[in-house]
Amino acid sequence: MAGRDFYYVERTDVGGRTLYRLHVVEHTPQRIVLTTENVTAIRAALVTLFEPGALQMATVLSNDGPSAWSFYEISRAGADSSSFVAGYQSAYLNRLEAMRRYMAGLPTDRDPPIAPW
Repeated sequence: MAGRDFYYVERTDVGGRTLYRLHVVEHTPQRIVLTTENVTAIRAALVTLFEPGALQMATVLSNDGPSAWSFYEISRAGADSSSFVAGYQSAYLNRLEAMRRYMAGLPTDRDPPIAPW
């Protein structure tokens, strides 16, 4: 599966429909490495927040033992991103925490967000 691209669509109330490309960099029983980037622009109302390819993410999931896994993720907003998104670090942190909760089998909506909006 390494080297393959997959595409998915995310629909939000604010941004509408965005197409993403997920690229499998590495896929073994011990580790998976993925990169994701927006293929279409991400807009809010009439404002373009991210041009195509301007929002990127790298994800690493690795097996650290019989019942232990490590999850690392980093996001990057390109230099041509809108200045409107510069102050939204809390959104990135809360998404990452939601993913951690999901991977750990915890209810994603049980506790409040870790970063204030």
